[in-house]
Amino acid sequence: MAIFIGPKLIKDGSAISELTRQTIAFIDGGTVWARWALHGNEVRASFTDESQMVGAIQSGLHGGPFAYLPHLRLIVSPIKLMTLSLDDLQLIARAEIEGEPVAQNERLKLIFSAHGLLTIDQLRAGMDWLGTLQLPDLDLFQVASFTDQVAIANLADWVQEHRISAATSVDAAGFAKSESRTPLEFIDFFRCYIGVSEKLSGGKAGRAELAEASQSAVHLLSPLAFHALDCPQTSPLSSPDDVALAVEMWAASGRALGFARISACVREIVLNTRFVGDENWFTHREAWARNRFEAYVETVKAITLRAKIRQPFMGQDGATCHYSMAAGDYVARVQLDPAGIIALSSLQKAASSDQIINPFGHATHDPRAPEPTMFDLAKEEQEP
Repeated sequence: MAIFIGPKLIKDGSAISELTRQTIAFIDGGTVWARWALHGNEVRASFTDESQMVGAIQSGLHGGPFAYLPHLRLIVSPIKLMTLSLDDLQLIARAEIEGEPVAQNERLKLIFSAHGLLTIDQLRAGMDWLGTLQLPDLDLFQVASFTDQVAIANLADWVQEHRISAATSVDAAGFAKSESRTPLEFIDFFRCYIGVSEKLSGGKAGRAELAEASQSAVHLLSPLAFHALDCPQTSPLSSPDDVALAVEMWAASGRALGFARISACVREIVLNTRFVGDENWFTHREAWARNRFEAYVETVKAITLRAKIRQPFMGQDGATCHYSMAAGDYVARVQLDPAGIIALSSLQKAASSDQIINPFGHATHDPRAPEPTMFDLAKEEQEP
């Protein structure tokens, strides 16, 4: 006998796809285990599909979800590797066997970039970048998870790509450290500070003004964000169809897709609305915060009702999946986390996500009144 994959009894390795066999080869001892499991007089294991089998082999043999490719300096879930093509996997296997560094192979670099694979050196560079920010201590990052390290590395790259000055980065880090209790919150509040800096006087506001405005934005929006934490949940590593169904049912019940944490909600409203720097920001901050939050939530509801989940992309951890939802001129980013919780990551203008945008329309009356949402704009389009 051997193993079950779904309802099928597998007695021979040739019954397993070549992609799966290649992925198992990246697991130290994986091929030996498969050979052992496929021989004998009893059923060794049962799996729902081949990707679950690959993940179970990794965790079962090594007690953790990540395979280690020492020559390529890569830590990656074998489940993630199964999202690559067979040709790409074979190229990675040859490079690992031959000890060829990623940096010296242009095709490897393209593969890693396209699939969001970060090497140990890239992760370490992100953590080293934290040491340049003049923080009094790095205690917050002593228990940084793999997800945290990836996010920090991506933030460091973002700072370099957008040419954020060292002085601004230091100020942003100091503010973020004072407001954060987790590494992901640090990243969110770092981005908040940069967003406030860009919106106030085109980046010409003084340090004291920026610090006060950033703190005000965070403290005004955070209590409101309590209302934006409810999220649908499905099984971990659910199929895109199952995720789409969960989101559709959630939207049909009249609920907005929530965020994974308060700081993510605050970050998105600061970055992608006219919250900070608007005339009402300077005169009616508390009312303006509620106005922006409520308009944002209504827009999330509208887009979720109209858009469909698409473009699934698995994270390097093999347990997190990302999707996009497009409707009109807007794109929402959605994440399925390892526990099966589906949360909103961002809502941005599709054509120019780097610009300061107002996805809620334009007021044509008292500027202190709520601006029209997509629901209102849809009604206006139908009226003569």
